[in-house]
Amino acid sequence: MKLNINAFGLTIGIVAAACILLMLLIGLILPGYGNVMLRCLASIYPGFSATIGGSILGLIYGFVDGYIVGVAVAWLYNKLAKV
Repeated sequence: MKLNINAFGLTIGIVAAACILLMLLIGLILPGYGNVMLRCLASIYPGFSATIGGSILGLIYGFVDGYIVGVAVAWLYNKLAKV
């Protein structure tokens, strides 16, 4: 079975963006643990913060990172499966 590289990349990108949003919401709800999580995300994604603009930027970062990883995994799978 051959994977559609673009579709797989889009799927992983959407899931990664949803995970960033979920981590942001958990960070806002839980005062102690949440601050650590938000600082960790801010260290990975420059400009990310617990604001509307920062969260949109985090969603974009998450989608782009997920898309790149999804494309790489699908491409590697297709090469190793010799499809």
